Amino acid sequence: MDLIKNSLSILKLQIEENPKRYIFPIQKNPGLIKEIERKHSIFLPASYKEFMKVYDGGFINLLCNMDIDIETAAWNSNTIFSLEEMAFQYERLKTMGWKYDPPSNVNYPFIPFGRNKFNELMIFINPLLKKESYVFEAVHDVPYSCWDLISFDFADFFSSYLDMDGEYSYLPVAENLTLSEYLDNLPYTKLLYFNKK
Repeated sequence: MDLIKNSLSILKLQIEENPKRYIFPIQKNPGLIKEIERKHSIFLPASYKEFMKVYDGGFINLLCNMDIDIETAAWNSNTIFSLEEMAFQYERLKTMGWKYDPPSNVNYPFIPFGRNKFNELMIFINPLLKKESYVFEAVHDVPYSCWDLISFDFADFFSSYLDMDGEYSYLPVAENLTLSEYLDNLPYTKLLYFNKK
């Protein structure tokens, strides 16, 4: 948890120094985290919950030097959803059965927590592994098995997001893996959620 706490300290300083570039609203309802987990029967990553206890999503404005409105800036930046937006997007994807045809009566496994500047979702996988989830880029025109790994957890993702001033990168090719390869290391999750009967 030290990494996410350090990142939150850095973010606080960045917001104070440049509030037009660092757009992260203060969390007004941290109790919503447990409410969302209970309502949707999902587990959110521990490092993500630490972030959401302080900020209700947000983004580093990649267009802060241009005279544009905040909605356009958010659309053209890599954005972390608010809790309400994350819950809305989760329910929307679940209702659509987006990229996922459940093998039995199991819960929808893809938790969208943000959107990148190319309008691709960034997701966690439910259930979690040791209270965390790898972060994947859910490219809309490829099957989930081919989605690329971005980070090993939200803390790692957010730290590099701050380091890269609003951008993010994939892991080096030697360490990168697809969601399908990730699931090979989680036999129970793969059996329960992803094996067709």
